[in-house]
Amino acid sequence: MFIHFLDFADKIKPKIIVAENVKGLISGKSKGYVNEILKKFSEIGYKPQIFLLNSATTGVPQKRERVFFIAYRKDLNFPKLNLNFNEKPIKYGEFKDKNFVPINKATQTYRLWHQRRSSDRNLANILMRTENRNARFNSIFVHDDKVLPTVTSHGDFLRSDVPGVPSDKDFITAQTFPQDFNFCGQNVRYICGMSVPPLMMGKIAEQIYKQWLRGDDK
Repeated sequence: MFIHFLDFADKIKPKIIVAENVKGLISGKSKGYVNEILKKFSEIGYKPQIFLLNSATTGVPQKRERVFFIAYRKDLNFPKLNLNFNEKPIKYGEFKDKNFVPINKATQTYRLWHQRRSSDRNLANILMRTENRNARFNSIFVHDDKVLPTVTSHGDFLRSDVPGVPSDKDFITAQTFPQDFNFCGQNVRYICGMSVPPLMMGKIAEQIYKQWLRGDDK
């Protein structure tokens, strides 16, 4: 999909291209694919930079590390872009909703929740301690005194203070969507998990404008 995206960019020739992907793209076996992407950028006439950014440093109340490819058209000859965000982290307890979705009392999740310790990161920690079994590592505890982990489209988030799941309002806040955003009947958690936080993208766009486009009349 990334290469097809760049094929489209080649047709319309924008001044700047911004593309986002998961952190894993720049590690392990995926590095070879990154080289292909950088080569493609150059072939279509763009000079790219790669950034690994954490949304928590941009004012977004979740830890969301993502890779951004930001490139300018070579004929523009812009200087190197600097993206250094240092916003104060926002902890879950600062915005959590008083409402939550209760855990079904008849489930394993409910039983394990009541065996939690303050140091447990997920249900896998409890299962390893009580049953010597490594499972349920995608069932993650969210703590008031910590920044919310990456909102994903799957897996479970469990509140550590009450036996329940964060509300849709919490996920919308964590993703920095407006509370009245129209999800068109789609699952709120799924849409949030598949999206770039608007506030994060806004901060990036602001720096692109300030460093590259302000005063540009080309």
